[in-house]
Amino acid sequence: CAIDLHSPWTMSAGSTYGSYKFNVLQHLTGISPYFESNSEGLNPDPPQDCVIDKVAYLIRHGAIYVNEYDYVSTIQPFLERK
Repeated sequence: CAIDLHSPWTMSAGSTYGSYKFNVLQHLTGISPYFESNSEGLNPDPPQDCVIDKVAYLIRHGAIYVNEYDYVSTIQPFLERK
């Protein structure tokens, strides 16, 4: 069975993130410094005809500060990539 990767149901960032610039410091999981998410232009309300029957709530706990080893092993290699 083949999977159609170009289906009309494939989601994309669209115009919401048209001006998005990749920042490696926002993609380091637990060692990322805190940053505000880019939610400008997004409406948190569900569509009028939508009925919510379940919700999953995901939260990132606490701040984890980077130490020297994390920089050398994780951040520096990303910054040196060409």
